[in-house]
Amino acid sequence: MKKFLHSISCAAAVAFCVSATPAFAAETVLAEGDFSILTAGSEEEPEIFTYSFNYPTELRSWKLSSYSSTGQAGGALYLSDGASVQSSSLSGITKDGGAIKVSVEVKLNKADMGIISLKWGYSTSQTVIVETSDWTNIDFFVTPTSTSSYSNYASIAPQWLADGIFIKSIKIAQSPEFLAIPEAVQPADANGTSFTASWKSVTGATKYLLDVYSYNAEGDKVMFLDNQECTSTSYKVEGLNPATTYYYVVRAANETGISANSAEIEVVKYVSALAAPVVKIASCDENGNFTATWDAVADADGYSVAVFKNTTLTEAGQATILEEDFNAFTTGSLSDLNYVYNLDMLNEPGWTGYGMSSIEGAIGIDPFGSEGYILTPELDLSADNGKVSIAADMAAYLYGSFVTDKTVTFAVIDANEKVLSSTEITINKNGFSSYAIDLTGATTNSKIKISSNDKILIDNIAVKQILPAGSVSSTVYLKADTDATEYTGKVEFAANTEYTFVAVATGRTVAGGEITGITSEASAPVAIVKTSGIADVTDTTAGFAIAKAGHGIIAVSAATATTVEIYDIAGRLIAAVPVAEGTSTIAVQAKGIVIVKAGTAVAKLAL
Repeated sequence: MKKFLHSISCAAAVAFCVSATPAFAAETVLAEGDFSILTAGSEEEPEIFTYSFNYPTELRSWKLSSYSSTGQAGGALYLSDGASVQSSSLSGITKDGGAIKVSVEVKLNKADMGIISLKWGYSTSQTVIVETSDWTNIDFFVTPTSTSSYSNYASIAPQWLADGIFIKSIKIAQSPEFLAIPEAVQPADANGTSFTASWKSVTGATKYLLDVYSYNAEGDKVMFLDNQECTSTSYKVEGLNPATTYYYVVRAANETGISANSAEIEVVKYVSALAAPVVKIASCDENGNFTATWDAVADADGYSVAVFKNTTLTEAGQATILEEDFNAFTTGSLSDLNYVYNLDMLNEPGWTGYGMSSIEGAIGIDPFGSEGYILTPELDLSADNGKVSIAADMAAYLYGSFVTDKTVTFAVIDANEKVLSSTEITINKNGFSSYAIDLTGATTNSKIKISSNDKILIDNIAVKQILPAGSVSSTVYLKADTDATEYTGKVEFAANTEYTFVAVATGRTVAGGEITGITSEASAPVAIVKTSGIADVTDTTAGFAIAKAGHGIIAVSAATATTVEIYDIAGRLIAAVPVAEGTSTIAVQAKGIVIVKAGTAVAKLAL
């Protein structure tokens, strides 16, 4: 539960105060709602209003979102999930009159934890987490920014509570002695041992109280700073343990009161870049079982790994250039689509798009006011005079149901986004079905653009082309995420087929005041070769062996750690690569004859 609580993200400052809140003087009551007069029904069986005339006249200053989803509950107002109660527009509010407090006596229905939301005016929203199944008092604090009654009203609603809530009373008041909650800011200078906690000033506050803490394995707070008094709106926190994740909250205070906590801020180290992992294949047996290992990358908290299957064509034939099944999308349905803003989770980097959504196992084009589209990564499609074949499983949908007679356009575009060729496909079957698309004019730097003004779903797609003999077709064989610095998998060896392994470091950083993900460049590709003794050994001497593993890869078995030197035929040094003891593979960006030196072994290889 604690983990859930401190991972909640709030759109604005969050207040949660119980009935022990100190009494304030000189308050101006702006609105009050006493819902205890709603005596019909019960908490077990609320009596739904259904029609407006069932809603008592004396409560008409509090507007209900829907009569059919609200009702009486034996002395309380019942709001089902998605319903809300709203005050009338409030007059008499002043900018210098202090903060506004919205007090709600509330009870969750059939739940012991849930979220209550407040919408104030047109833009401000706050949430409160309630952790009890009993009646409780919660307070929201709002700093007024306008005196106009049109901008000042409160709307209370349950959030993510399937059975709704009960409300006994609501009171809205303003007082110079009310303190709004400070808006805490994500630190931009956290380096593992220190950070600067900062927040926006609060009118009427003479000081601020800062808490810095971590969580133990049981989810309990371990305080680092407790009620640290601050007279400015920032405080440098030092002496932190780099291996510990810290959080902070701040409260505004003056001689008469203390505000509620700010939203909890997780302190995330600022990372400008992650180094690419350096990978080697530690072992691969005769059955294709392999283990790839790499040293930990500083500031990474995980790794994405991929195995590519590289097939050399022995004769001209159709090869798969790009394939994607969109299984990275694991949630959503026709009646509850997820909106998609980036495609970083797909098998290959470089996918982009606009106006996208997803369901489980499929991506959607979901245009709103303009054309939606999806773009593949940049591909070399210059073979076969630029002729391209595409196979795609697609469906059209509208209002939560599959439909037909909707269109989608497939186009080849160049690096300048110029359309080289295009064709329009009509979705003529209800539900997912296979469609074949043929395009021409593709070049070495082409992308496939899939666009529509209709709502389209794509379950999988494959871009294929006729390649000449000797060409290599590379597809993603597997993709996975891991927290470890090794990955164990299996490949299926076959004639004219090789596999390469790459890893990408992943982590988190801070950008623009927000926590965001960061990834490294991909590691150099490492061949997965059988290492129960290097095959096709070219030279072996004094514990060192050198072999050609294919596809521009050199395999080296070293008795001790050494530096492998690679020269071109003219004797110029191409690369010097450190390798550890054991078997390593090296990707060489060179073709033709090279000379390789590892320890006392020297070999001439044709790459």
